[in-house]
Amino acid sequence: MIYKNVRFSFFLPVFLLFTVLSANSAPATLEQLRQWASHREWTRDLSDEELLKLSKAEFECFVISHTHWDKEWRFSIEQHNLRLVKLIDNTIDMLEKDPEFTRFVLDGQSSLIKDYLDTRPEMRERVENLVKTDRLLVGPLYTQTDFLVSSGEEIVRNLLLGIQTARDVGKSMMYGYTADNFGFCAQMPQIYQGFGIPYASMYRGTEPGAPEYKSVFEWEALDGTTVHVGNLTGPSAYLMFTWPYDVPELAEHYLMKSLHYIIPYAVNDKLLLMAGSDATEPNPDLPKVLERLHDEFPGLTFHIASHKEFVDAVLADNPDIPTLKGTLRHSAHSCTGAISGRLKLKRENAEAYTTIEHFAEPYSALAWMMCGRRYPHTSFEKAWAFLFENLSHDDMAGYCFDQAHEHNHVRYFESNRIAETLAIRGTKTIVEKIKTPDKYDFLHKPIVVFNSLAWDRTDAVEFWMPDQEFGIDPSLRSLEYKNFQVTDLEGNNLPTHVIAPGKSGHSQMFRIRFLAKDIPSFGYKTFLVNAVEDEANYDVHKDDVREIENEFLKIKFNDNGTFDLTDKESGIAYPGLHYFEDQTSRGGILTCSFNGEPSTSLEQRAEIELVEDNPMGKTVRVSLPDWLIPSNRKDGEMVPMPITSYITLITGVKRVDIYTEAENNASFHFLRAAFPVAVDVKTFMAGEQFGAQALPVYDHKNPPGGPWGHEVYPHLDWCDLTDGKIGLALFDRGTPNISVYPCEGGTRMLLPMFRSAGSPGADIRHSLPYPRFSTEDRSEGAQQFGTQRVYYSLYPHEGDWLSSQLFKHSLNKHSRLWPATLWKNDRAKWQAGPYGFEPYYQPPEGDLPPTQSLMDVTGSEGLVLSAFKKAEESDAIVVRFFNSTPNEGHFKISFFEPALDVKSVNMLEEEAENTTPINWKLTDSKQTEVEFDLRGFGIITLRMAVKAPEIGHWRQTVY
Repeated sequence: MIYKNVRFSFFLPVFLLFTVLSANSAPATLEQLRQWASHREWTRDLSDEELLKLSKAEFECFVISHTHWDKEWRFSIEQHNLRLVKLIDNTIDMLEKDPEFTRFVLDGQSSLIKDYLDTRPEMRERVENLVKTDRLLVGPLYTQTDFLVSSGEEIVRNLLLGIQTARDVGKSMMYGYTADNFGFCAQMPQIYQGFGIPYASMYRGTEPGAPEYKSVFEWEALDGTTVHVGNLTGPSAYLMFTWPYDVPELAEHYLMKSLHYIIPYAVNDKLLLMAGSDATEPNPDLPKVLERLHDEFPGLTFHIASHKEFVDAVLADNPDIPTLKGTLRHSAHSCTGAISGRLKLKRENAEAYTTIEHFAEPYSALAWMMCGRRYPHTSFEKAWAFLFENLSHDDMAGYCFDQAHEHNHVRYFESNRIAETLAIRGTKTIVEKIKTPDKYDFLHKPIVVFNSLAWDRTDAVEFWMPDQEFGIDPSLRSLEYKNFQVTDLEGNNLPTHVIAPGKSGHSQMFRIRFLAKDIPSFGYKTFLVNAVEDEANYDVHKDDVREIENEFLKIKFNDNGTFDLTDKESGIAYPGLHYFEDQTSRGGILTCSFNGEPSTSLEQRAEIELVEDNPMGKTVRVSLPDWLIPSNRKDGEMVPMPITSYITLITGVKRVDIYTEAENNASFHFLRAAFPVAVDVKTFMAGEQFGAQALPVYDHKNPPGGPWGHEVYPHLDWCDLTDGKIGLALFDRGTPNISVYPCEGGTRMLLPMFRSAGSPGADIRHSLPYPRFSTEDRSEGAQQFGTQRVYYSLYPHEGDWLSSQLFKHSLNKHSRLWPATLWKNDRAKWQAGPYGFEPYYQPPEGDLPPTQSLMDVTGSEGLVLSAFKKAEESDAIVVRFFNSTPNEGHFKISFFEPALDVKSVNMLEEEAENTTPINWKLTDSKQTEVEFDLRGFGIITLRMAVKAPEIGHWRQTVY
């Protein structure tokens, strides 16, 4: 919100000093025009000829009366809600009393009406009357989300919950209005159309003055889907036609400003005038003021209207409009620093949406379908709502005051705990139904590993196992069993590593890691944890080891902490990886500018130590304890920035996993990890919501401009540097920005660790007397002092990103295998009685096979499972996929459960026109097969009706 720090200046009492117009309105004279124009710097320098031209302009003006609502910003969410109640109370009164005031837009986010009715439930009937008659326009989003940081599924669910919430009070505005969001991901047109929303409006994202900067344009997604967009043109966009309501005489000044800036971009004789601003109530005098303005500017007609009415009117004339494609986030308006501010919040968001999307929803849906466990719709709604509250653009940007962001962390914690608990509940419920060896044979404890991705996988699994005091058979102690070994059901040993009690900080728990091989596509596999007499293979600490390797990769560490990576399969070497670059970065959260020359860790001497060497892999700790950087507080002052990284190779996995801790003691700087690759390329690939796209390498000598005018680019999950022959992919989730530059001998990727920035603008607490309220205190949270933690991985490959199937390898990293087993303390001690009842609880034997694929995908490469959940309104499973490649593909889904019916539906989970055609059948083995063709980067949603299971009670378990 570049203009947030200045826009309230419009409301200063100085306006009262300007001319009060005659009560008898008439066409404006040149003297009046000059007087109005001289009021503001935007128009005071116009010539008489230009002023007369404005006064004679002939346009149909669609006036959008609206409020833009920040759920929290410089106040907490509860403080804002107090203002919200007053705003909606007054809006309801005004709309009911004045039929001439035909529309009011409640900022395109329906959570506002929920917040209001939570406080004022007695107003529901009056709200519903206004919503049903299109007087009060609500939805379609739940909150005004940050589209560049949210996952694709987060955006879909935001719209789904937003439309449902609006329908609860009558109907939803099916128009993608976003007043102040900081850029837009490339697939938004396809997502909008997936909900039956053909139109959108936006402010930030487009490039002012560019040839395609018009009042209406067509926006094309990666798959070719388009929507029409009403562009909020002009320097102040959603508040262009807004004046202090107590001074209606100023309307002429702001009309002239609007005409001056908006007319050059109009595609025909229709204009969009935005009458509203942040937290503003509707102007009750607006209908009368518009009548007066029509008298003074006879060529203009005015309607209080909706965004849809404006775009419909423009398109009815079939004008020539430009087409924009892909990501929209031009640096002039899009606050390009937002994607790199307060990265801890963004990483917590990634952890939360990953837990819901990949674990909680799928396993809860399977537990309902396979075992009759009630699907917890309301719990999921709460978990998602916590995320959506945090995804409001100011929150996710890190642009609120610090106490609001403390609340963000609490919401993420609560959302994650809900999702984690539901995932545990779902998997344990399924484990009860699996026929395994004795579930309480603690010498051979069964453990089931779940795979939520739609392809077979092999990867590391880690879990905690209680020791004797938590109920393991006493024979473990009497027979002197000291260790554990994991095997498959055929008795084959798997690479296993055990950290015994007392070595991990959990004195009563064993930490066990093993290589789970060949877990079936969207399925599970049962293993055995066997007690053995061998001593546990505890970790080692050696400072004289400089090389580690596994079956696929070899790493050699250099004195400065960088490492040379060799792909043993291809013989390709990647030298000098993983150094750090730090650069002064002045400005606040929303801006990101670099000052001076960067410093790097290349001249440092690292401490290198092997800290783990066991059957599961090797880990080296690389420390840079002595790096000094400018404090950026006092001239010449230097402060330490110690950095420690753990570089791991897992047995049987082709991937380098890295965990880094950096201790920040400086202000206003940007720390990034660098990965140079010996490829000379002009573009690189970046994964994003429901797809991927080629982005330009940022060359400071010849910057690319447009959406890539700022060198810190948005991305999601992965990026890849390749020349089609060799390549290096970087996997990270929760760091939604990347920089790629040319360098000597090739090209380098820079992954942010953190950015220190200034806190939000002017401090409103200066209007308060001492002692100040604690809620008005400011601190330096945006500077990100203290320990910053980042997880990321590297994947070397031959060929390009498509042939290397990077979408699979990236998701293998981000969506871990999920282990589940049953312990005696899973029973409901608190309901069933004292601990003495434990021996009498036995889980059922079960009838499901010990290993099973629940869904398999065949055909073209590239299909990714995005959602697996129970339908909102019926006994059905909703499954969403997207084609992660630019090529059209033919796919077949084999689902283990016999469906009663399968439909291709929209993202509202409803039958609709223009959904992807499918064919489905039941096989002789009673599996469901669904076939379809899906365009490149296309999204498909399937609704599979199944026989409703008999709901069980689960009174004997706490999970």
